[in-house]
Amino acid sequence: MISILALGSDLKPSFTFLRGREIFSESIINFVELSNLDDFNNWSKRIIELCDRFKPNVIVVDKHPLFISRRFGIDLSRKLNAELIEAQHHHAHAFSSIKYFDINDRVLAVIMDGTGFGEDGTIWGCEIFLCETDGKCERLGHLKPVPCPGGDAAILSPWRMAVGWLEESADYDLFKDTVRKEEFEIAKRVCASKFAVLTSSAGRLFDAAASLLGIAVTVKESARAAVMLENYAISALEIFGCAEEEKHYEIIGNVLDMKPALFKIIQDQKSGVSIKNSALQFHVQLVRGICDLLEDVNNLGIKKVVFGGGCFLNSILRQEFPKRLSKLGYETYLPEPFICTDLALSIGQAEIASKNLELKEI
Repeated sequence: MISILALGSDLKPSFTFLRGREIFSESIINFVELSNLDDFNNWSKRIIELCDRFKPNVIVVDKHPLFISRRFGIDLSRKLNAELIEAQHHHAHAFSSIKYFDINDRVLAVIMDGTGFGEDGTIWGCEIFLCETDGKCERLGHLKPVPCPGGDAAILSPWRMAVGWLEESADYDLFKDTVRKEEFEIAKRVCASKFAVLTSSAGRLFDAAASLLGIAVTVKESARAAVMLENYAISALEIFGCAEEEKHYEIIGNVLDMKPALFKIIQDQKSGVSIKNSALQFHVQLVRGICDLLEDVNNLGIKKVVFGGGCFLNSILRQEFPKRLSKLGYETYLPEPFICTDLALSIGQAEIASKNLELKEI
């Protein structure tokens, strides 16, 4: 019998054992991340203990080459003489939601996340997929890839992503009270370099918007800027609702460019528009843009859409996507917030492996 062990992600560690109809998944919500030695030791010790019970002969790891969970999985697969399968991060988010709703059809998936190693070597994070019943995904559309100056350093320095999105148009005066001039100029040069890391991350886009509004130019923890931006937007939502505006985004082929929405933020701040209202309208523009992109790339007429990724902890996204897509005739499947995060990533990884192996056995 096939027995699968999926090892999740380095952030918000989890693991899942899947054997036949038996599934055992554990998420250690009080862990920080696997780079913390105590966290890694507790996580790995628990997995080794359960290996005696489940005897995995298939191990699934994330494709990120530097993930500690991946390296642990490779070593463990050798020790157990188990088959090793790689699962792309956002594919796993999609199949976590598919598993949650027990969907057995081809579906579209809208995945909005912080970061994940993409199939093309860039950092993904705002993707539209066609998900097949055999566990495979096809990338149909995505957010425009932009430079991510400083790589992971941008997570705690949201202003860097404003520079990444605006590039040569980035104005130091927007950040002069917080950011050193030399640091800003280095970030601009990095963005202009052919060696710049590119990202299509929704989380990093929220960071850019938050920094341009002055809500969070620097932060002390991951995703804090996006949470603060959401809180401002919620305040405006309670007053104004989601009023429609003219379009401030562009779709070119299968790519959504949100740079016009960021320029609109700058323009609004010069015009005296409230930060709360700008934050809300940015959310509205992003939802509209992704829904329009989904309509553009959906050549198969599939009308089921699942959602996943940590950005779907955002209450405005959770409200507006189903509302807008339902009006367009889509059935929407938005799982509870826990399933959208990396805490449930290993469930999706195990589901991908299970479907792939079922096909091999036929």
